Amino acid sequence: FRTLDDPRAIEEERRLCYVGITRAQEMLFLTHTRERRLWGGFREHCKPSLFLGELPKELIAGSARKTQAGKTAASPVPKNISASNSRLSQQGKNLQLMDWKAGDRVLHPAFGLGEITHVLGAGDKVNLAINFSGLGRKIIDPRSAKLQRLD
Repeated sequence: FRTLDDPRAIEEERRLCYVGITRAQEMLFLTHTRERRLWGGFREHCKPSLFLGELPKELIAGSARKTQAGKTAASPVPKNISASNSRLSQQGKNLQLMDWKAGDRVLHPAFGLGEITHVLGAGDKVNLAINFSGLGRKIIDPRSAKLQRLD
């Protein structure tokens, strides 16, 4: 369950993600599904937690693999949590948000004027939730989008 409308809900999702990770004693396997089936046969596209991108790359090992259906899927990612618990906690505290903040007004070359409603992630793993006039909310990666901050 995700909501971008409530910053407390975002922080709760982040907290639950890290609680789950730090509960592992020796090895942790992180996987996710591309879609799930709902009651009535409906299918829902699933995305991995935004906060997995905040994990330090040097603590992650693994690779993508193809499923039987031919779609790319993540293979189990082993991680020695007990040896890296303190390092992960410290790095999580040290991650700095980029200079984007909620309330900033921006100009996107395709979507036009917008206002940042949420900054998701930290450090170099930031995504922005931006409300664009007439288009609604979009999640934008500021590293790849040519956003211009307006005063």
